[in-house]
Amino acid sequence: MYDLIIIGGSAASATAGIYAARRKLNFKIITKEFGGEVATSGEIGNWPGQIHTDGIKLAQDFKDHLKSYGIDPEEGVWVQKVTKTEEGNFCITTMKDSQPVIAADKLDSASEPAFKCDYEAKSVIIATGVHPRMLDVSGEKEYRNKGVSYCTTCDGPLFPGKVVATIGGGNGALESAIKSLFDKQESKIQRRRYFGGENSVFAECGSDLRRSNRRNHGRAICEGDEV
Repeated sequence: MYDLIIIGGSAASATAGIYAARRKLNFKIITKEFGGEVATSGEIGNWPGQIHTDGIKLAQDFKDHLKSYGIDPEEGVWVQKVTKTEEGNFCITTMKDSQPVIAADKLDSASEPAFKCDYEAKSVIIATGVHPRMLDVSGEKEYRNKGVSYCTTCDGPLFPGKVVATIGGGNGALESAIKSLFDKQESKIQRRRYFGGENSVFAECGSDLRRSNRRNHGRAICEGDEV
């Protein structure tokens, strides 16, 4: 029985692990792979305390910090289900070193397997983070961190004065375009038919951006001069 199970493997889970260790809790960190979205980042210049680093090094710094407290995250673990026992504790069912399967609550009752409790804990912290929605177009993976980015706040300053194409039509895309204009970058939003963002956010974009908008663009390819 653990005091705490932390699910996830990036900045949030590392922080939770450090605090749990300082409080002398009996706990474990379980994750598919350590590093999370941070590990997929290229150049990083906005992490306090480090003037310049990259995603792989920063993820390793997280792991080294945990190891200084004797914490070794268990990787290769897919969480299938979290339930509560009759005693009020949490039961975590997992798969190891395999692709995740359909969640148990999505299976027919007749085909639902008998789930075992791989980890039992008094508390659970889910710190799995988020991942960007991929376009799934040719060249996207090839040019990731080489011109293709998913975070305007993080990577926008790397492209001063450049033409930036913001793909999407929700609040995230509109706010990205606003940030690009603030950085004096030319920004275009490409969207199929309509904007899904709030009118108030769209209004902040200004007439110049609205005139440069290209609508009704389908999925195509990402191209560049070099990789």
